[in-house]
Amino acid sequence: MDKLFSMAFILMFMILLTTSAVLAEPVDIQVQRYNNPAQKKFAYAGKLYWDPRLRKWEKKIVVYNRAPIPKMSHPVWSYVLNLKTPKHYGVKGKDEQYKNFYLKANCTGKTPLAEGKPWYINFDKNAKGRYTNEEFRQDWNCPDWQMGRNLINVVADKSAYSGHSLRIHYPSGISGCYSPKHCVNWKPELGGKFEKLYYGYRFKFPKGFRFVKGGKLPGVGGGISNTNGDIPNGADGWSVRMMWDKDGKLVQYVYHPDQPSKYGDVMPFDMDKLELGKWHTVQTMVMLNKPGHKNGAVKSWLDGKLVLNKQGMRFRNVNRLEIDRLLFASFFGGSGPYWAPQKDEYAFIDDIRISTKPVFYSSHTLYAKKRAAPKKAHQEKLKGRVLAKK
Repeated sequence: MDKLFSMAFILMFMILLTTSAVLAEPVDIQVQRYNNPAQKKFAYAGKLYWDPRLRKWEKKIVVYNRAPIPKMSHPVWSYVLNLKTPKHYGVKGKDEQYKNFYLKANCTGKTPLAEGKPWYINFDKNAKGRYTNEEFRQDWNCPDWQMGRNLINVVADKSAYSGHSLRIHYPSGISGCYSPKHCVNWKPELGGKFEKLYYGYRFKFPKGFRFVKGGKLPGVGGGISNTNGDIPNGADGWSVRMMWDKDGKLVQYVYHPDQPSKYGDVMPFDMDKLELGKWHTVQTMVMLNKPGHKNGAVKSWLDGKLVLNKQGMRFRNVNRLEIDRLLFASFFGGSGPYWAPQKDEYAFIDDIRISTKPVFYSSHTLYAKKRAAPKKAHQEKLKGRVLAKK
């Protein structure tokens, strides 16, 4: 009987905690909904604020827009519960403590880069088929945009690089990136700010792929990551994205203050036409300039060869403008019917790496995997052969 009573008490306590009313003492936490259309990144906020009418400190969880009430396992609860109530009076309309939280507890806003480690993204732990919202948010650090997630599938057949890979669908007749359902484009934050960064990935265009006039592939950016004809002024932003051109070759497509025209600066790779049906490996290094100098650089390697070495670049006029996000964009265009594919096309991508050090290549040399030590029996066999020769 005592056991049943205890279980009933715990259940009743949990129900009280997940209501939007004022919670009973001693927890004394309010859960309040707040409609804020501008708040698209976070689902919750925990805060400690001063109620001038009651003349007391109160703990509150804010639930933005239509987000569900957070489960007790969500870190917003422990954050609010552990807030220390000050002894002094507060200021009306000013929160003493305030912290935003993502919808999913696994989205902390941090990446390995914040701890000085490389950030690797592959898809081997993801289920084959539709790329779920939970997988997407966990892989990409809960990015602001989710354009084109409906065009992404996880594949695990012979078309994959190793294990599982992403397949990108380019719908027939669609170019440019104006509709959330018709182009792939998201901008995850790197979890830190950098003046020099290496990034790379493996990609493949299948046999029969038609390049048309060209299209976008992932890169990096800073600030507002200028694109779409928005010329940087040295204080707002910049971007470096890779493109394929009409001949099946690659270029870096760079937005910087000294670009020669309204649209991005095209920097061709020293390369032959891409081989269809083959996985290629690309690595790019972006180094920002010191404000007041033109000493920035963009370097790219493709399949072990240095194919671009652009020096004397100016990305910024202010120190606060740094490398702070990945630009995962891939679509045909430009824009307009002449850029659009005439049939459904597909590309594959995998093994995305971001680091302050080279991720695939050092100079012209591909980082080789360490070979496993020979088994003992095999070593003995080799030893016997050497003795026989003697």
